Amino acid sequence: MSKLPDKIQSATRDLRQLQQEIQSPLPAAGPRLAELDTAALKEFKAVIDYVRQLLWTYIQADNRKHGKNVDEEVRSLRLQRVTEMLHTIQHEAKLREITPNSATVSFLNAVQEIADAAFQKHKTSEQDEEKAS
Repeated sequence: MSKLPDKIQSATRDLRQLQQEIQSPLPAAGPRLAELDTAALKEFKAVIDYVRQLLWTYIQADNRKHGKNVDEEVRSLRLQRVTEMLHTIQHEAKLREITPNSATVSFLNAVQEIADAAFQKHKTSEQDEEKAS
């Protein structure tokens, strides 16, 4: 029996732990990325990029095989990634004060626009349902 599923789960746990250590503002978590060997970081990134591309190919093939819309899968994966990023930002905001800068303002404006558009769409579809009733 293949040990690949177990290896994938283990690698996923290890990568999540590594992500937390890299993002941790606490010095006790270990050396910062700037303190690490650039060549090793580039090699690590290359391996991660290759694995991502390989996995993406498998996901696309599986979706086609099962008649799923690839665009919908892309949208779903993007939403999942954005959600993870928002949780990380929320966690950081709780730990320390975020200093306003142009990137922060731009980000918050984009989030606000998305929320407003989603609210309007939801409100419009709700009103359409009420009229149909």
